[in-house]
Amino acid sequence: MAQMDNYKILIVDDNMMNLQILAIMLKNLAIQSDLAENGLEGVNLFKAHTYDLIFMDLSMPVMDGFEASAEIRKLEKADSKIPIIACTGTDAVTDSEQAEKSGITDFIIKPFSQEELSRILEKYLYSNTSAFENQAKFEYNPGLDTTFLKQAYGNSYEQALDMFQLFDQIIDEEMALVTQSIEAGNIGLIKKHLNKIKPTLSLVGLSSIIMKIDTLEGQVLNQPIESTKKEMQAIKEDLDVFLPIIKKEIEHLKMFCKKL
Repeated sequence: MAQMDNYKILIVDDNMMNLQILAIMLKNLAIQSDLAENGLEGVNLFKAHTYDLIFMDLSMPVMDGFEASAEIRKLEKADSKIPIIACTGTDAVTDSEQAEKSGITDFIIKPFSQEELSRILEKYLYSNTSAFENQAKFEYNPGLDTTFLKQAYGNSYEQALDMFQLFDQIIDEEMALVTQSIEAGNIGLIKKHLNKIKPTLSLVGLSSIIMKIDTLEGQVLNQPIESTKKEMQAIKEDLDVFLPIIKKEIEHLKMFCKKL
């Protein structure tokens, strides 16, 4: 069995946030990764490099995950079948005939926790994920979804710090994209950016805001654009309350990680 730092994983996803999150999770386990933003890029990387496992998004431009998985299976040697783990936001496709025909090995539902990632790695790469173990405990701010954060990050507090800092770096830009799409009255873009911002909010346990965005996302097709503007403004005001909490949490995590 190879050491963890000898493993290399290919991540294929058109959402840069998802790519970065998973890459950091793997980096914290000393696992290298390459990133591809669509299925065609993933296939080309597979041709040029050797990987131990592939995480494959299913819905992507240029070439989707089903087609990319099928192409990779065609390129494989007969005696070597790399695990292809489909990353999907719903369990509706996990038993699909299309997935089986494409050569997908297994599924993981997004967003997934470190514990769920651990199970996949244990199953397909190694039998011991002791890199997750750490006896020290960090207490998250009770204003956040602490249950979710503990499940998502476990004892990997350096990863939690990375994710909180990533949130702080990109949240303003992602909120601006939502606002711009609403101002333009483009329903397709509104739904796209609302859906895209949810994984970002989950990084820091803002489950209450995610629930409000879920509600807005379901209503946006059937209500006047002014109603959408009003609801989004209320969400923004809620977020503004949390932003100072997030910044303080980043500082607390930095101090905690220095003691590890």
